Amino acid sequence: MKRISFVIILFLLSSIQLMAQARLTANIESYDFGQIEWNKPVVIDYIITNTGDQP
Repeated sequence: MKRISFVIILFLLSSIQLMAQARLTANIESYDFGQIEWNKPVVIDYIITNTGDQP
């Protein structure tokens, strides 16, 4: 569920980026969680930064 929410947020941020012509960058492009145990949540923090010249 968290992955789906994250993907939706990234999609919305990408849509906003196209309208505002801002450039968004993340500190990590991808992350390999390896093998995940059943019912054990995994967390990763992405830092999204506006590196463009528009807000």
